[in-house]
Amino acid sequence: MSAPSVGNSRTIRRLAGGLIALALAGAGCRQPATTAGSAGRAGPAASDVGASAAVPDSTWLVPKPEAALQLGGCGRACESPESAVSFLLTQLSSPDAAVQLRPLVDWSLLVVDGRDLGTHWAMQWADPAQRSARDAEIAAFLTEWTRWPSRSVQADGWGRMRSNGIQLRLQDEQTAVVQLRHPQLRDDTTEPTWQLQWHKRGSEWLLSGIDHQPSLRGKP
Repeated sequence: MSAPSVGNSRTIRRLAGGLIALALAGAGCRQPATTAGSAGRAGPAASDVGASAAVPDSTWLVPKPEAALQLGGCGRACESPESAVSFLLTQLSSPDAAVQLRPLVDWSLLVVDGRDLGTHWAMQWADPAQRSARDAEIAAFLTEWTRWPSRSVQADGWGRMRSNGIQLRLQDEQTAVVQLRHPQLRDDTTEPTWQLQWHKRGSEWLLSGIDHQPSLRGKP
């Protein structure tokens, strides 16, 4: 082979080697081919990440149901002097009158036959250590006082008292006075007519005074 032919063959080999190297380099830069199954798995995973990042936590936007309004005291049962007196008389005939009537009384103001019981019970309430004793005293008082309807001498005395033995008058915008002509009671030394005083606290009319001998008040 002549010298020029030898040089041409070397040049051709160099060019061929360079083309092969470029082809291999290009193949190394491309991502490896994936099967249809692996591509199906990879695609959704990438889209899931994007979707989770784009969706905000909107649970706080859901409106919450309103809490039921809790009323203290006796609520609508004593929203007027008339309704308060009606509630008192209705509950007096029930077996659990001592429990039902407890919210109807303003225990910090209650005066019974001239005795200021409210101040004593208010002081007990102010001392957490005395609250159990206060609750027991109030329960005992109510248990004893609510027994008087069962002591009626006449079987229909209680019903007749409810129909025509009650008078109510407003003393002022905050005070109502009820005259209660009770039926004849066994072993009773009180007056035939008692006087109950009601005081308005907020929107409720609460019992604040019980007088079994009203004619004696103010006398020496």
